[in-house]
Amino acid sequence: KATFGQPLWKPAYDDEVALKLERVVVDIDGREEVVELDRDRGPKMETADGSLCFLDGWKAMTSTERKVALHVVARQNNVRKQNFSQRLAASEQHLSLGLPPQLAPSRPEAVRALAALGSAALALDELAFKAAQCQLNALSAFTDEDVAESLRPAVEKHRDALASFLGRLGFAV
Repeated sequence: KATFGQPLWKPAYDDEVALKLERVVVDIDGREEVVELDRDRGPKMETADGSLCFLDGWKAMTSTERKVALHVVARQNNVRKQNFSQRLAASEQHLSLGLPPQLAPSRPEAVRALAALGSAALALDELAFKAAQCQLNALSAFTDEDVAESLRPAVEKHRDALASFLGRLGFAV
């Protein structure tokens, strides 16, 4: 059983997120919410800062505790999705008024996606680069200069390898 006074959520690390997760549908007030579930670590939850975590102590929980935890995570994930959609719409409106992307409501998500893009470029990791690119494509709170800055460490470390890497991904270099 989960104990009080202990942290309930354990951070997920990049290599852990790549594990195969089962998709579970949870009914929330007549709406379906899909939650990804790791059999050993429990439901995957996105935190307010966008990082991922799993429920600590999942293996020790009873089936009833697991059902309740799954339902709580489904509700929290749903609220986070709604909040993100609202921030994205507000960011689009912000930019349509000609205001700077650095002040857009979805800027924190863009900054995380830019950091992921830079890390993927540094590691020459195509899958992670494409995932970060997809995140950025869904956002608009960044500039070309932001992208260049996120790629700067990779350019400094291995310019030629990065050019080849970006070429394979369809970028003109």
